[in-house]
Amino acid sequence: MNYSNAFSNQLMIGYSSNTMWIRSTANGAWSSWDKVYTTKNTTRASDGTLQAI
Repeated sequence: MNYSNAFSNQLMIGYSSNTMWIRSTANGAWSSWDKVYTTKNTTRASDGTLQAI
């Protein structure tokens, strides 16, 4: 998604791993990739918190 020439977002979806990563740019500087957590790559602990697998 491109909001302007200065700000953009990217979404990457792994071909065989079914994982998603996002990053953004502001004035030409890209952030690091951040993993998106979903019901496919987390579990819920007994106290209700999400746990990465």
